[in-house]
Amino acid sequence: MKAPNASLKGTYAMSAFAWAIAKLRRNECNIVPDMRDMELVPAANQQACLELGILASASVPILRNDRLVAALCVTHHERRAWQQDEIMLLQDAGQRIWEVHQRIKAEKALELANEARQRAERLEALGQLTHGITHDFNN
Repeated sequence: MKAPNASLKGTYAMSAFAWAIAKLRRNECNIVPDMRDMELVPAANQQACLELGILASASVPILRNDRLVAALCVTHHERRAWQQDEIMLLQDAGQRIWEVHQRIKAEKALELANEARQRAERLEALGQLTHGITHDFNN
């Protein structure tokens, strides 16, 4: 089992969590107080979670237009009874994280558009300068 303070951050294939995603797609939280609970976690997935040091988890969906676009998942290295206020905090944090993500994406797109506009303006200025030089040369 992984050390309790080991990091799990990173990117994981959604297919590895198919057992939990069905609930998230229905806009339901997936709360697992104990990964060894056969009713909540399929046996095939229990071992992988236990090897990662995950004994409890709480996942909340992030949906846009009724489509699951992301999920925020918090894990714990011990069996844990998740409280309703913790779940509400996760839901709020998930929504805020998504909004920040979308804002950063929009800002980057705007920055790229501004850079493209500035390049176009420079090319236009260069074209006008070239035209002026050609006109003077012809005269």
